Amino acid sequence: MECRTFRPMVSSAPPKSGRFGLRSKTFRPQVQDVSASGPRRFGLRSKTFRPQGQDVSASGPRRFGLRAKTFRPQGQDGSVRASNRASYGDLAQYPPKPQEAHTHASTDRAENMGGQVSRTDFEWVYTDEPHATRRREIMTKYPQVKKLMGHDPNLKYWVFTMVAVQLTIAYMLKSHIHYSRSALIILECKSHPAARCKHPNQNQHVSLELVPLEMADAQSVWVSDSQPDASWPLILLTAYVIGGTINHIMLVAWHEICHNLAFGHARPRANKALGIFGNVIIGFPASISFKKYHLEHHKFQAQEGFDPDLPTVFEGQFFCNSLGKALWVFLLPAFYSLRPLVVRPKPITDYEVINLVLVGIADALIVYFMSYKSLFYLAIGTLLGLGLHPMASHFIAEHYMFIKGHETYSYYGPMNAFTFNLGYHMEHHDFPNIPGCNLPKLKEIAKEYYDPLPSHSSWPKVIWDFITDPAIGPYCRMKRRSNRARDNGSCDDDPDKDM
Repeated sequence: MECRTFRPMVSSAPPKSGRFGLRSKTFRPQVQDVSASGPRRFGLRSKTFRPQGQDVSASGPRRFGLRAKTFRPQGQDGSVRASNRASYGDLAQYPPKPQEAHTHASTDRAENMGGQVSRTDFEWVYTDEPHATRRREIMTKYPQVKKLMGHDPNLKYWVFTMVAVQLTIAYMLKSHIHYSRSALIILECKSHPAARCKHPNQNQHVSLELVPLEMADAQSVWVSDSQPDASWPLILLTAYVIGGTINHIMLVAWHEICHNLAFGHARPRANKALGIFGNVIIGFPASISFKKYHLEHHKFQAQEGFDPDLPTVFEGQFFCNSLGKALWVFLLPAFYSLRPLVVRPKPITDYEVINLVLVGIADALIVYFMSYKSLFYLAIGTLLGLGLHPMASHFIAEHYMFIKGHETYSYYGPMNAFTFNLGYHMEHHDFPNIPGCNLPKLKEIAKEYYDPLPSHSSWPKVIWDFITDPAIGPYCRMKRRSNRARDNGSCDDDPDKDM
């Protein structure tokens, strides 16, 4: 079959038709320096499009006359991120090395900081979560894992210690007022200006003369020997550095308590009572509600309409750049508190009412015997500690998809010492009935299952990557269609049991 090549404004030879009257043409844009590729057989047209300014090696047109097009955005290096472009067929290269969980960011992240998040929807998957399958395999291969189940005998002592420390700090920040036992008679003193002092309640100068109590008359007044109140900047700084850290650790203790890991599954009411006692320093009644919704996260992980840990569509669409994501992290306490009430509201239980009443009484006693500043310190410490705080980075590190195809990540760094080994999150989801103190032993027993999986090397760095990387945002979560019949039994505890 005879065919010729057509070059506009360059070639003077007119195009000729080949056999069968079909014409084959190769189009090359002006200024491009592209190596020629011969026309296809059968006269079917094939065209390769390359944007101006790109230096892309030519690839031959595909067979059967299908148009092959290669598109690479201007200014990009064309590298494919594993976090948002790899297909499931490309997962043969996974699992990556553990330290690669959030080191995939390109070198031009600083230039892209502030840009729109590239994702516009969740990562929809149609397979069950992997924890139930891995748990069965480990239990079959290592039956001694059952010995690790039980409770943490030291957890209750940590709760008592944190409550004592927080109430002590709250007392130190209150107004210190001590009334003197002597009566002071206020006399005008005009002849000795140097002896005059300023009355604490009036804008006038008076002299104070001490007299015995029995000599005091109607003109005598009681005055207070008061120390200056703690300043608001000092309260905020203390609440962020100390109060926020301790209160966040208390919420991690709640996480253990809600799995009945403080006193064991045989004493569920004792676990609830300990959680309500720890709620005294939080400022808001939330211990029982946290248990009720957190167990839903285990039973229906990533299932639409059931998992309260999944961000809403509003969060994914509205907080879509670096500034928005920073605001979203700061407001995490509000989203985690209100999201379950929107996604899957449940009836209020008797224990929640008890929790509300007892914490309300505790707050009133703190204000009465200490001051409103003491209660403010406890409450604002909770909000700050759950938001833009190094301790709160695990909220993002645990399930946000930093590597495509992986929905749960562990962290094995030093911050586990303050969080009851919450960083062993892959292990925790596999065996939620094993207390945090025994999770390192589980990893050591079944190391061939956990060592190859991706993990984070730094929790604080997770927040930085989340805010600055345009490929990551609230939409970076794996999501499944809700189907309660697919309950995989990943948590042996019933969220409504005993409530």
